[in-house]
Amino acid sequence: MPHKGSPLKSSSALQNIIDMKMQGLKVDYYAGYEGEPEIRFYITPEKVDFRSDRKIGQGEDGIYFFSVWNGYFDIIAHALFERANRNSVYTKAPKFLKDWNQHIGWSWDNSIPELVPAEEITWLLRELAIMQEEKEAYSKELESELTIYDCIRDLMRFLAFAEKENMEIKVSSE
Repeated sequence: MPHKGSPLKSSSALQNIIDMKMQGLKVDYYAGYEGEPEIRFYITPEKVDFRSDRKIGQGEDGIYFFSVWNGYFDIIAHALFERANRNSVYTKAPKFLKDWNQHIGWSWDNSIPELVPAEEITWLLRELAIMQEEKEAYSKELESELTIYDCIRDLMRFLAFAEKENMEIKVSSE
């Protein structure tokens, strides 16, 4: 199911909007870690079926992606789980994060990216925003990885853009 927001009029208009919005946004937090596990968040303007084992260039077939080294994703995910557990809301954590944590589903079993429901993106954006605001609370866990905060900020911008533009959001382990 696509995310809430206004539908886009045409693919050329979409291309222009994406190119304009993506300027200045770093979408590659995997460079330098080639050969190690990579997490990708894909956004598409409409239902586009594809396999993540196919080499896809940024913008190809209307598909854009945000790449994260699994080490960064691990730190972010565990900080999210720690926060959820502390607030007794683990059961509300997104299924895609729980699946990754339990080594099932999208992160282990196939090369077809998993669609992330709108409510999971909304939860993720809210929790990441809180993490950004409360940097000091996570300073011990994240102190050696200041890049994490840049990654969180850019991932939030990427996902918020997709949510606002009614785009599908998928995730996979590469």
